[in-house]
Amino acid sequence: MDTPENLVVIGRDPALFDSLKDSVVSSDFRMFYCGLREDQSAFIREHALVGSQAAMLAEAYLTLMQVSGMALILPIRAALIPSRPRHTVAMSVLFGVPPILLNSLFVPSADGALVARPLDSAALPWLPLNMLVMWGFASLTGVVISWII
Repeated sequence: MDTPENLVVIGRDPALFDSLKDSVVSSDFRMFYCGLREDQSAFIREHALVGSQAAMLAEAYLTLMQVSGMALILPIRAALIPSRPRHTVAMSVLFGVPPILLNSLFVPSADGALVARPLDSAALPWLPLNMLVMWGFASLTGVVISWII
């Protein structure tokens, strides 16, 4: 292998890690041990186990999962609680703007606090737009359901 792959062992007891470290397999991997009670994302960041692009994509994936889950509430609400389409649009804006703005402008730090996202972040041009598109489709679906019901 040209560059060794990273192998992270996560567990309660480092016994598996110790046995792997002493085996022939250890020459093929850069090996790390992370306990269950440790913050795995901080551990990965501290040991530079992934590049910055992979970290950005992982963060974007989690952000889009959160926003899409919240956005699915809109059509469900429109189907279960009949209201005017205008009310559904107002609810979409009321509940859609805060998560999109917060996820676009802030990012969690290694210690768990929220810090401002750098303006030169690679996620800024496309992440907010993807969140808006997802939220827009869910809002449009909710408005159509409100109009029909």
